[in-house]
Amino acid sequence: MLRPLPHQVNVDFFTARTMPRTSTVSSEVTIEGTTALKIDVDATIEKIFKVFDQNGDGSLDKQELSAFAKAFTKPTKAHQRAPKGQDNIDKIMSAMDFEDGDGNVQLAEFKVYLEAVLAAKFAEYDNSHDGILTIDEMTKVVNDLCHSKADERQRKQAHYMQNKKEWFMTKFDKDHGDSVSLFEFQAFFLKEMDAVLRKWKPGQELPYILRAAVNVNPGQVHKLVQTIEKVEEKRVEKSKAAGVYISPEQDAFHVADVTDKKDLQHFEAPELTYEEKFRRAELAKEEARKHAAPKQEAPENAKAGILPKVLVAAAVVAIGVFAYKRYSK
Repeated sequence: MLRPLPHQVNVDFFTARTMPRTSTVSSEVTIEGTTALKIDVDATIEKIFKVFDQNGDGSLDKQELSAFAKAFTKPTKAHQRAPKGQDNIDKIMSAMDFEDGDGNVQLAEFKVYLEAVLAAKFAEYDNSHDGILTIDEMTKVVNDLCHSKADERQRKQAHYMQNKKEWFMTKFDKDHGDSVSLFEFQAFFLKEMDAVLRKWKPGQELPYILRAAVNVNPGQVHKLVQTIEKVEEKRVEKSKAAGVYISPEQDAFHVADVTDKKDLQHFEAPELTYEEKFRRAELAKEEARKHAAPKQEAPENAKAGILPKVLVAAAVVAIGVFAYKRYSK
């Protein structure tokens, strides 16, 4: 069983995603009343899947999977066509077709694989391996993802790094918790993929940031996971030697390896924590109050505008009556 992230709270009543992993039904993860907080993970992944399911049979064959893999080929900073160590389509099919090995990738397999790829990328940026990304860890995000031609031009500008770090925090951290969870990280990239692929045509190059973050190459993800776990293993050993208490969860640190079928079969999709749900609910209430405030204040404003007019009219009438009585005598 994969170790849950240490910041997750497993409370059934507050579970954000209640559908089984193989379901294609949309999960209940939206918050009503605020567009910024809405993300339906299952529905979004299904839309991405359908872009490449050209014949609409509910699975990706070798040709369709090849189009997906080609679209998300990991870029290089020098913008060469393909980096070294690129797996062929047979290896990608073998890794993604982990449930039944029937030579096709089903939606459920596609979903798990995509989430596992993003989870590995998140773990790469999470230097402290505490399950969240902070503003300081955004430095690694910027250095890894921001190498488009526009970024290369802007890199020499003053405060480029700080501005980019803040931009990513704003995009990721939708509940204003000053940190980014795996769920928020995943949600950002899924929404970006969905938005870009709506207008995408085969052969077009996807934005650098997406190709760098969504590396579907199983061999490269495997090497990344091995590196991350070795770094954490050394950190734990060093902490133990220094007499620091290491919890069983920290000692059993593990990142899902997309080349390991058992890892994918037991992969647990990220969920919103209780704290995240609470903050999102509060933000939704605040936005609802802002929308409702003008409607409630409108009658008072109307009264405030009518009152002076009534007083002026009454004064005019009073003056008229007074003048009539005086000059009619």
